[in-house]
Amino acid sequence: MVDVEGKRIFLSGPMSGIKYFNVGEFCNAHAALREAGAGFVFNPALEYLDPAPHMVDATHEEYMLRCINVMSEPDHMTLRTASFDMVVRLPGWDRSDGATVESVVAEACGILVYDIGEVIEDWEQTSVCPLSERKHPERKNKRGEAL
Repeated sequence: MVDVEGKRIFLSGPMSGIKYFNVGEFCNAHAALREAGAGFVFNPALEYLDPAPHMVDATHEEYMLRCINVMSEPDHMTLRTASFDMVVRLPGWDRSDGATVESVVAEACGILVYDIGEVIEDWEQTSVCPLSERKHPERKNKRGEAL
């Protein structure tokens, strides 16, 4: 597994055309990365859930521009290196135009790129967000079935 302790991570994955814009999977990944010790996680789903006033009616292209600008901004201390240590991609990133562009930009900027399964052990079992389409084995309904 890739060590994320103290790392600044840009989370990337498909959103458009997915129920709730895939917020559940983004939040599952965000929680798992923080639990694994990540110092900071930029989660674009949070940008969607709680947009800045100028982003309330933003188009897909405007959100992409925001994400690419955030990713490619240099570290304010050195002005030579990227602000992020790595990009972590969610499943389905390769079927998303936006996430594919984010991967290409990251690599062009010298930012390491990993799939979530390379970073979080047992990723398929990770589920903390109620918006996730995954079952929550630790949570049960009144009939004892996993939520």
